Amino acid sequence: MVPTACSNTHLRICLRLGLCLLSGLSFAINANSQTATYHLHREASTNANLFQLKTAGPDTASLAVQTANLKNQAVGEYLVKAFDTQSGVPNASGVITAGSTVSLTVWLRKTGNTGTMLPRLKLNLNSGAGTSICVVTGTTALSTTLTKYTLTGTVLSNVSMTATDRFYLWVGINLTASPNANNQAELDVEGTLNGNYDSQITVPLPLVSPSISSLSAGSGIVGASITVLGTNFGATQGTSTVKFNGTTASPTSWSATSITVPVPSGATTGPVVVTVNGQASNGVTFTVAPKIDSLSPTSGPVATSVTITGATFGATQGTSTVSFNGTSATPNSWSDTSIVAPVPAGSITGPVVVIAGGQTSNGVTFTVTASTGTIAGPRHKLYGGTGVNQDQTPDPAGKVAIFTPTSYFGYYYSDVSEPACPDGTDPNITDIQCGNPAAPLHGCYAYTLFNLDEPRCLESGGNQGDHDFIVFSGNAKTSSNPTYWIAGEDPADCANQDGDCNLTIMSVTALPRQH
Repeated sequence: MVPTACSNTHLRICLRLGLCLLSGLSFAINANSQTATYHLHREASTNANLFQLKTAGPDTASLAVQTANLKNQAVGEYLVKAFDTQSGVPNASGVITAGSTVSLTVWLRKTGNTGTMLPRLKLNLNSGAGTSICVVTGTTALSTTLTKYTLTGTVLSNVSMTATDRFYLWVGINLTASPNANNQAELDVEGTLNGNYDSQITVPLPLVSPSISSLSAGSGIVGASITVLGTNFGATQGTSTVKFNGTTASPTSWSATSITVPVPSGATTGPVVVTVNGQASNGVTFTVAPKIDSLSPTSGPVATSVTITGATFGATQGTSTVSFNGTSATPNSWSDTSIVAPVPAGSITGPVVVIAGGQTSNGVTFTVTASTGTIAGPRHKLYGGTGVNQDQTPDPAGKVAIFTPTSYFGYYYSDVSEPACPDGTDPNITDIQCGNPAAPLHGCYAYTLFNLDEPRCLESGGNQGDHDFIVFSGNAKTSSNPTYWIAGEDPADCANQDGDCNLTIMSVTALPRQH
């Protein structure tokens, strides 16, 4: 019997509880990982004082290896013999995952009757000082009869491994009661394949971490379908996951190289990560764009307060915007899931869109309807028949007028047709008004723009015809499709042609100019 070179060394190691769980006396292999079985051989390792772990079965007669005499030795753990794989074995890189199973079958006995010894085996990377993979201590004490002990343990934390790492196995005993007579612990190896004295260990091999190569889109709204491309995802999902910046998604398809998954509710901009068998992939950034779910109401006139409900708007507005068919609105409130904004002047039916963080949301249609109600207009004198006699209050500076329910610019206009303005200007020019802006003639306005004819308010005793009121939004001179509010005089208030009456809004429309 040949003792090891370090058989006289007494090792006291304070093990942290839970480093490895003793999980029973049955042979088990973790279904989530690949494994390799190594037989304990008597051939010397390339590392001093070690024997070899080999995938080949026994190739010589059995050998018994013993500790030094443990008589009156202190309680603690003692090495019988250490083994390792040789250079380039197992030649695997990746991670041995937590939850993987280590299974060991060892032939052990003690040479004397006194003292209590429990089998103990430790699996490390490279050496006794290397990263611990598992520690297993049996619960059945050694007897003087050579007995096969089958132990299983569970790896409790991930262990990273490179292609140059080896497996190192420490085989020994935990002395819990010191013998008062000569006594040694004995390990037997080699012998008959899978039979007497063929001590062996089955270890989990490292898994290659999943890797993401690309995403089908770098940004999108919640619910958008994204394809994640890469490797080592596994043929089926099983317990694997995909997360968008920490928010778990629910994939609709899964293969080893491709995952299709909708952006989950609550996702925010950040890395997409695939986790397989507890191993996380690299992260690839995905930008979550704002999404509009609904508008309330979905239609209404200018100045209607609209609540925009959705996701990823941002906690505060900052530089973000909301627009109604391209016309910017001024929100009254803003949160990540709700925006309240009035329909801006000049809006026409079309999509409401939120731009947040440089990302554009989907568009949801808002229908701009006609305004209703009565507004009081300023007094204006109309053309008196012999010359210009007008009070223009106020004057739309720059020919731009903006309407709100409490403030507007505008004029009463006559739809009397004139072949030309008094100053000789063609009434069909593409301008808001013709003639002298300081003292325009009523006959140039409406006819130039629309050739209005709204016979709702026919004045008696005059040839002025009806008078219409127009308010426009945007620069009607340069805009190809400005918005106009068209109002007519209330017939009940049209007792004279001084224009001292209320104006009832008749329609809101976007019309090309008639010229």
